[in-house]
Amino acid sequence: MKGTVLDLIKENKRFRGDAGIPLETIRDVMKQCLQGITYFHDKGYFHRDLKPENLLYSDGKIKICDFGLSKESFLKNLPCTNYVSTRWYRSPEIILR
Repeated sequence: MKGTVLDLIKENKRFRGDAGIPLETIRDVMKQCLQGITYFHDKGYFHRDLKPENLLYSDGKIKICDFGLSKESFLKNLPCTNYVSTRWYRSPEIILR
């Protein structure tokens, strides 16, 4: 993989100024991200640390990585910690509990 989604954001901000990432790219990245999350949830797991740094990006393809904080599905009523090591970011799973 060439980089992360964070690298893509920084690169587009630097070269395109205020124009940012093209809307088509944002839609494509979000679609792939949501498909990946759906796949994990269907298999009984949730990521708990989804952020731009953990989304690898290359040639229009997204790969979700860093499963260090992932847990088995909340549907099984297993206890989960509220602690997340990333200080300034909270994933939707953590915010919504």
